[in-house]
Amino acid sequence: MKEIKKVAKVDPVSAADGAVILMERIWPALECVDSSSGAIGSTAGWTLTELLPIVIDAPADRKTRDLWLDRLYQAILEDGVDFLWLPQERWGQLCGSVEVSSQWVNEILPLLKAAWTDPRPGGYVRETCMCLSSLLAAGRHEELFDLLALQRFPYWSYRKFGVQALCAEGRIEEALPNPFSPLSTPMAKAYNRTMRKRWSGGAGHLTRVIPGHSSTSALRPTWAKA
Repeated sequence: MKEIKKVAKVDPVSAADGAVILMERIWPALECVDSSSGAIGSTAGWTLTELLPIVIDAPADRKTRDLWLDRLYQAILEDGVDFLWLPQERWGQLCGSVEVSSQWVNEILPLLKAAWTDPRPGGYVRETCMCLSSLLAAGRHEELFDLLALQRFPYWSYRKFGVQALCAEGRIEEALPNPFSPLSTPMAKAYNRTMRKRWSGGAGHLTRVIPGHSSTSALRPTWAKA
């Protein structure tokens, strides 16, 4: 890790390639290690948090970045316990451009729509977060909202991308979770507080705008009303 950060100061592309190599090796290195305590997963998460900005910010050309994405995608598919969940959530940023993000959306979106509209339960698409993150990065917000509306049950890990899209459009009141909805998990509430501080004049202002939960429910998109 220290070597990669050191190289990043003088050769960010080579450092990013080293970061990709390290991410590729996480699952093979930990595959046979007991991770039931959660300590290994936490360490892997910290490592990814440190590595991802190096890859995201690297001034790589299109060919190089496409190769990184292909390698990371293969590593994600081979990851047996989802150590690489964070690259999936930041996939749109890893793409590096609207064009590349849209390309990944076009590959995954039909599969995800088919799974979410299938009346039979249990449909699962490994690339779900990659698709949602890429929709957000590509600025295809309406498609993102329409896709989230297909979900039968609220799932904050997915719907937070919709919240981020609403905030990016300045639709802050609509983005705040309904305190009486299934979205009001501790994580959702924490994100709520973060968005209040980041995107508005302060929590006091939004508290006056939203007495309880009813004042914004009419504004909130269909997917966020559940």
